[in-house]
Amino acid sequence: MADTTHPRPSWRDRVIDSSGVPIAARDFGGEGTPVVLVHGLGGTLEDWAAVAPRLTARHRVIATDLRNSGHSGDGPWEWGAVLGDIEAVVAEFGAEEPAVVGASLGGMVAVLWGERHPQCPGVANLDGHPVLGAGRRHPGMAPERAAEQRERLGALFSAMEEQRASPLGPADAGALAEAARSSARRLGASEDAFAASVYRSLTAADGAGRRFARPLREPLARIRRAMEGLDLFAAYERTGARTLAVLATEDTPGQEEFADLMAAHRRGVGDALADLARERPRLRAARLAAGHAVLAERPADVARLVLDFLAGDDG
Repeated sequence: MADTTHPRPSWRDRVIDSSGVPIAARDFGGEGTPVVLVHGLGGTLEDWAAVAPRLTARHRVIATDLRNSGHSGDGPWEWGAVLGDIEAVVAEFGAEEPAVVGASLGGMVAVLWGERHPQCPGVANLDGHPVLGAGRRHPGMAPERAAEQRERLGALFSAMEEQRASPLGPADAGALAEAARSSARRLGASEDAFAASVYRSLTAADGAGRRFARPLREPLARIRRAMEGLDLFAAYERTGARTLAVLATEDTPGQEEFADLMAAHRRGVGDALADLARERPRLRAARLAAGHAVLAERPADVARLVLDFLAGDDG
């Protein structure tokens, strides 16, 4: 059943120039400490539709489309530039000293925000721990098996990048939206929000009437390289900001062929976060019984975790 607990509020959308890259943002309203919400790879600010209204009773809530995504413009993917985009959004809305909450890729951005802004009220990373790349941890899995599954997963990502080079056919956008609706029904999430995120992810038709899914091939490849080159645990150790790190503990549909790798990844991340939390009192590690799509699967629990964390309830 679609989530209808929180009807859509009166939103204010705006496009901000950040070093020549237009950045789209949405003000969900609310009062209190500002919170900026950052979506994951392939998503848009629509992904926060079920979570944002649950935060507005205590916080001024703003969501943004990352560069190369949604209604934002294209630009080089560099972590510093992305943080600059958020700073431009914060300045435009007058949201001084915000907390930053991100899911997946957005969670990595949030951790880096905390490193740059240690005085902020806090940052939260919702299951944004790369499976591939620097600092990977896959305990309990034979190294050869882990390497083989990582190689196959990398090949799958490469194939997805190549698909982004091809325009969508006349019926493809509708098919993508219907697939999103089907996923939403399976998760008990809002079908409209899922479909809205799909349509927001498409480029406008070009002179030949073609549309493409964003991020486009080259930006997607750059984002992937940046993710694989990011040692997130080193960033956790460097940041001085209060940090909430949430680990989703369940399998995600469609990843069955990588089940061993994902399970080992979760074990490694969970153990590393627990160790780090014992050493660093400003880091809170939490687990959530959900797959990677935590915003859709468990919006009420995500909101509760974030609200408790920002209220200082770190127990």
